[in-house]
Amino acid sequence: MKNNNLDLYILINSGKYKGKKIFLPKTENTRATKSIVRGSIFDTLQNEVKNSLFIELFAGSGSIGFEAFSRGAEKVIFFEIGKDALKILNKNKNIFINDNIENLEIIEGDSFVNFKNFIKKYLDKFKHLNKILYIDPPFDIRDGMEKIYINSENLINEFCSDFDIVIIEHISSFFPKENLGVFKLQKSRKFGKTTLTYYFK
Repeated sequence: MKNNNLDLYILINSGKYKGKKIFLPKTENTRATKSIVRGSIFDTLQNEVKNSLFIELFAGSGSIGFEAFSRGAEKVIFFEIGKDALKILNKNKNIFINDNIENLEIIEGDSFVNFKNFIKKYLDKFKHLNKILYIDPPFDIRDGMEKIYINSENLINEFCSDFDIVIIEHISSFFPKENLGVFKLQKSRKFGKTTLTYYFK
């Protein structure tokens, strides 16, 4: 994470836009996914990302989605509710103004509600694409977030059967279920306080 004239940013790790800056919100309520964690995600996904629909739930700055876009995702959709995060997310999207920006979409508001609506109304139009869902909710130790992981698991269980891969970034003290709907937990990787858990069909 770097600071340039008080603007916090990270760099895209790899792909078409390697080295491009992604700006970060200046708020303690939004965690930036560390470079080593981002690297691990895409080392695991490898060619699955290319020509995929990649959805980032609780997107924050969108660092994972923009990395996916750089690595060949055909369509990336970000879901976010925080005002500060949305300002940065839109700023980051505009960085790609000359690079198929129409394939980057931001959906503002409650991530759970909007994702369910999206699944019901629009997922069919992407049936030709591999589908990847990345969920990075606020840690459940924050006030009001005690059920955030339970709600995330319920979402996967009830609404994600048409997806191919689901990844949850979560606090390491939480232990996700082995089976969620059509998915089986394939592996978890711990990075200090943060753990990545991968579900495949």
